Formats: sequence, structure tokens, C-alpha cells
Amino acid sequence: MNTEKSFQACFDLMLQRLRALQHGLRQELRNDYFLHNKIITACKSVEACSYACFKPSESVTGLINDIRSSISTWEYCHPAPNTNSTFPDINFVERKFRYQTHSYRSHMKNSFRDSRQTDSQNKNKKRCIICHKQGCWSSNHNKDELDEAKSQYFEIMGRPKNFNKRFQQFIQDYGLQLTTENLDN
Repeated sequence: MNTEKSFQACFDLMLQRLRALQHGLRQELRNDYFLHNKIITACKSVEACSYACFKPSESVTGLINDIRSSISTWEYCHPAPNTNSTFPDINFVERKFRYQTHSYRSHMKNSFRDSRQTDSQNKNKKRCIICHKQGCWSSNHNKDELDEAKSQYFEIMGRPKNFNKRFQQFIQDYGLQLTTENLDN
């Protein structure tokens, strides 16, 4: 079967070739009975045509009409996949890439090196969360100053849902133990 053409077009092409070949046959084979049998033989193995071949019409014209009807019914019940596309099995994805002056690998290496340097510099430059001086700790300040720093932090950052746990962890990292009663104020 020609996959680029419909069953109907293939059937019509086959009929044209059979009629052309019929003229080249011996005189005793140029009858409707012989053409009728050749059409049935050619079409009975094709699923779209097989219904008409189970109980064929007596005449060649009736058989051709039955086969065309059978093909139409089969094509209606078995719709072809989308043949409008040149590539029906390919899905295209639109992707956008930003221009980068450095390759990915060198960028990752540099960012790792930069983060290591930043971490080591930050360890050496610890500052107080209240007065922002190096060498000073929040435990050196009274409760009022701590509350003031906490309220300033809330104004700038907003109050997240799990702030108490996060703030307590932050304070513990800097050496001051707070109780949950102090955090609720």
C-alpha cells in the first residue's frame, strides 16, 4: 500500500491498472467474471475492503461500489492521525538561552572560589547584631537594645511564620541564649 495516498486513491489506481492490463490479456480472460475475481483477490486481505468481499455483488460495478462504501466506512471509523504536519511524531520546544561571556564550567569554578573567599572573610569579620561593631557580641547589650534590634529587623524583613525559631538560632550562633518568653514579646 502507498502510505502517502488514501485507501480510496489506492483502490482507484488499482482499478485503472487492472483495466489497462485487461486489454493485454487473451480474449477469453477479458471478461467481467475474471476482473471480478481479480478485484476480490486483491482486496480481501485489505482490512478496509474486506467487508465488501465477504458477500460480493454479482456485477463488477456493484462490487466496486460496495468496496468504495466499505473503504469510506472504514476511514470514518479509523481516522488517520494528523497528516497536516510534515513531522507528525516530533514535538518542538521553544527554548531561550542567555548570552554568557564565560563558559558554564569556568563560571561555576569562579563562583565556588568566590564563595569560599567570602565565607572566610565573613568568619574573620563577625559583627554584633545590635551595634554592628567587630569584636562586640549581642550578649554585651541589655534586653532593651536587643528588642530594638529585633524590631528594626522586623521592619526591614517582615515577620516570617517561623521567625521565633530562626531568630533564636541566629542569636545562638552569636552566643546569646534566649528563652521563648523573650521571643514572644
